[in-house]
Amino acid sequence: MMILKLFGTRERDLVFDEKDWVADEIQKNYKLTLDLGQKKVGNATRFILCVLQGTRYVYLGEGSETVQGKKLMYSSHFPFAGKVKVK
Repeated sequence: MMILKLFGTRERDLVFDEKDWVADEIQKNYKLTLDLGQKKVGNATRFILCVLQGTRYVYLGEGSETVQGKKLMYSSHFPFAGKVKVK
């Protein structure tokens, strides 16, 4: 028996820590830059930001990212640990 995933999505999690954020003194916030690697980014690609609270990841937001080439960037008023789900 052969099972095909015709409508399967390739999800990828990009995990980060508080230490990955870089302070931006000019804008007085923090910047996070994540490498997308070989992931293709198109119009249908979604980025879901989750924050780590204890042992669980809690949904924080969607649509606040900036993509430049193969780099995904976020800005925040404070650094936090979490992950980004790329769908």
